[in-house]
Amino acid sequence: MREKQFVFAAPASLAGGSDSNKILVQGVIDLMVFNPDGSVTIVDYKTGAEANIANNAAYCRQLALYKSAVESVLGKRVNGAYLYAFSTGKFIKTE
Repeated sequence: MREKQFVFAAPASLAGGSDSNKILVQGVIDLMVFNPDGSVTIVDYKTGAEANIANNAAYCRQLALYKSAVESVLGKRVNGAYLYAFSTGKFIKTE
């Protein structure tokens, strides 16, 4: 599935906050792959240099929010979240 829009009430801690409040997150997941085992793989496309993409904490937080949204809203387990660097054609796994 490409360009999946979502709105999700996420724990503030996922966005770098420290309290137990919720924040409203609106986003677009570039690509979700539905795997045969029922899990989902998330891919977010990036156009910058690979070195700037791979070590960017904001991108890791972004994908953590996407993962939380997919698992909460769709009830699917996310088995991996990747950044795709157009500059090199490489996938970068996030934690």
